Amino acid sequence: MKEGGIIVAAIYYAIGTLIDGKGNHTKGLLCGPIAVHPKWQQQGVGPILIEFTMQKAAELEYPYILITSNPLYYARFGFTPAFKNEIHLEGIDNAAEAPFFMMKILDESKKIPAEVFHHPSCYSVFQEDVEQFDKMFPYQEKRVLSGQLR
Repeated sequence: MKEGGIIVAAIYYAIGTLIDGKGNHTKGLLCGPIAVHPKWQQQGVGPILIEFTMQKAAELEYPYILITSNPLYYARFGFTPAFKNEIHLEGIDNAAEAPFFMMKILDESKKIPAEVFHHPSCYSVFQEDVEQFDKMFPYQEKRVLSGQLR
């Protein structure tokens, strides 16, 4: 999202897959993170991006949207913890609740398998590659800001 030629907010997308115990696949939209420039926060930019995302995902006929983020923020848009729909995040014990793994069902008429969500391959990184990438930039202290999950 731009204002006066400056990027003030961004949201990122990928296609993920739910795979049930029988091997059936259901593709869906994975979104986030959402980034809003500090000067533009608390001005409704985030909700505009979320509403746009839900509208576009429905137009593209994705039956669901998943996001890994703050459950208190996304609940206002109708997102609920995915485990309530028997959807679990790959790599997390199914018995463990992951309230930050949120789901919005867009098409109630489509059967969504109750199983495991698999991240797209673009989410897989090797720690060594991350360290090499980081060396290309001047050192900066890594911080956790308010509003980030810890």
